Amino acid sequence: MKQKDVFEIDIIVQAANFQDPRNGGIVRSIKFGQEEMIFRETQLSITMQLLVAVVLILHAIYSVILYLLGNKDRRLLFFSVLTISIMFFTF
Repeated sequence: MKQKDVFEIDIIVQAANFQDPRNGGIVRSIKFGQEEMIFRETQLSITMQLLVAVVLILHAIYSVILYLLGNKDRRLLFFSVLTISIMFFTF
């Protein structure tokens, strides 16, 4: 049986922020790869976030319509306010 070569790469990142020490360091994850692939992944993330926002808005609108046309249950209004606040909190 043939043994495969194993390579190990050490990456050392030094980050400093001398302007505002409270916000120093690396805030987000570091991504390695081709620029096109990273751009595509970023666009997919943005698109999925917008899709979630649209679904939450549709649920809020649906619950308000049910409240206005239905039996005036306040839980429907609470649900719509909850979904809208979750949408704003997430984004």
